Amino acid sequence: MKIILSRKGFDSSAGRVPNPILPDGTLLSFPIPDTSQTSKIRYEDIRVNGESIGKIVEDLTNHKITRRHFAHLDPDLNTSAYRRSAGWRPLFGPGGPAQTHLQTNGVAVGDLFLFFGWFRQTEIVAGKYGFVKSAPDRHIIFGWLQVGAIVSREKDVLLSWAKYHHHFQDPDLPPVVYISRATLDLDGVNRNVTGGGAFEKYQKELCLTCSNQPKRSVWKLPQWFYPFYRHARGERRPPLSHHRDRRRWKLEKGHAILQSVGRGQEFVLEAEKYPQAITWVRDLIALEKRRR
Repeated sequence: MKIILSRKGFDSSAGRVPNPILPDGTLLSFPIPDTSQTSKIRYEDIRVNGESIGKIVEDLTNHKITRRHFAHLDPDLNTSAYRRSAGWRPLFGPGGPAQTHLQTNGVAVGDLFLFFGWFRQTEIVAGKYGFVKSAPDRHIIFGWLQVGAIVSREKDVLLSWAKYHHHFQDPDLPPVVYISRATLDLDGVNRNVTGGGAFEKYQKELCLTCSNQPKRSVWKLPQWFYPFYRHARGERRPPLSHHRDRRRWKLEKGHAILQSVGRGQEFVLEAEKYPQAITWVRDLIALEKRRR
């Protein structure tokens, strides 16, 4: 199995503000704006906690992005975020370079995406959402998707429920879409857990960013992530993709500290070389199951 850390949502170029941690702790990954004029989904059409996100995106971008702007709802993980047709499952369509990287690294059915993004705490003052000025910027995991099928808009015409998705609408986007399994297939996880979903509330275990670092790109990971131990036969484990430079890694107080790269969206880990990886993912997803 491969585990892919996938960077999504607003960033310094798309949206240009962090994704919000709402005052009640809800994680809201903003879909990036659609610049192709092919999306049929506006920000006001997307919901969190039963309410439109239109006002939230307007307030936090100072109306640079309005509720009437079209959004690229991708990955689409939360069943209650948008109106659904029968048979709907979480799905995700990567961009061109990202899909090339996934294909080169052999990402296939059964592999699992962990989606993360740039987040900051928000508050409501005088009826308006704003970022807490003293709150840190953090990279936080906000969702997962275990691949159940990899489909193409040219060949897979039976997925009528998926035709709303941007990658089925825009001919300039890669035709490949990853569809989640109906339920998660992971050792130690109850089979009634959905194959894709969103972590509703912030929990410290979902935070990648090292708490004592000013840069969100410096991550504090479990020690087993450190790639430069040798196996008994003298073999090295392949590092997280895009992170082969040993200078990016160090060990510190029982953790692996990683200066993550500023570019790239899909970071692939060969989980069979890291036996603890499956347990780590299982425990993260169990957080959401216990919370509910």
